[in-house]
Amino acid sequence: MERILKNLRPNYPILILIVFLFLLCSTIVVCTLLIVFGSFFFSNSSAISDFVNRSSPATITVNGSGKVFGTPDLANITISFSELGNSSEQAISKLNQKVSKAKEIILSSGVGDSDVKTSQFEIYPEYDYSTNQRKILGHRASMTLSVKVKGLDSTAKKVSELIDKLVVIPEINFGGVTFDIEDKENLFNQARDLAFKEAEKKASQLASLGKVKLLKPLSIRDSQGESNYPVVPFKYDSSMPLRTFDTFQTSFSSGQLSVEVNVEVVWVISYND
Repeated sequence: MERILKNLRPNYPILILIVFLFLLCSTIVVCTLLIVFGSFFFSNSSAISDFVNRSSPATITVNGSGKVFGTPDLANITISFSELGNSSEQAISKLNQKVSKAKEIILSSGVGDSDVKTSQFEIYPEYDYSTNQRKILGHRASMTLSVKVKGLDSTAKKVSELIDKLVVIPEINFGGVTFDIEDKENLFNQARDLAFKEAEKKASQLASLGKVKLLKPLSIRDSQGESNYPVVPFKYDSSMPLRTFDTFQTSFSSGQLSVEVNVEVVWVISYND
């Protein structure tokens, strides 16, 4: 039994030799593979380059902008009212009388009920701080209306006539008037067309200078914006002598609104051989 166990003991020198031969063979195989694949890569570098070029075509990137102008056909008017009362109920009651009168004038002038919106309402106590002690003066209620007037001409006569009717309400405040175009889709289409034509013209010029052939767009991105021209805010002073419509007339000029579109176009090009 002891003889058998002695024969089963490992022979360390032989094991070390086997491991050494295995590592040597593995190193030879790896080096051989590197040499073979390296030779293949360098010998076919032009083919690989052609493949990359086909996957990522040569391009020219240009920008273009287009701007058009339109006459506003819509106005947004901001009107506010404020009343002081001995109590909250009294302040709201006095405020409602003014607001009801204003809405009656607005709706009778052809403005739709859906185009009149309450954009702000407040009620709070008001104090007098002129003395050393705080003294309550009452409660103040205020409300702001946003009114949309549609179907304007270049003189904005409908806006002028509406304001001339509203100023008979004591202490009415006009926060301002801004002009807009109700449907700007056609203007944006025109501006986009101009922007693309400008980009195409630039790309053609660059292609000619670079002696390359312009192919088709690879990608197109656009962004759009607009700018309007608000009328300077004004406030009617109720302390001024009241004038009749024959002598009192507000005048507005709606000006023009600009619509602008910017495009970025990436064009595919090919080299003229």
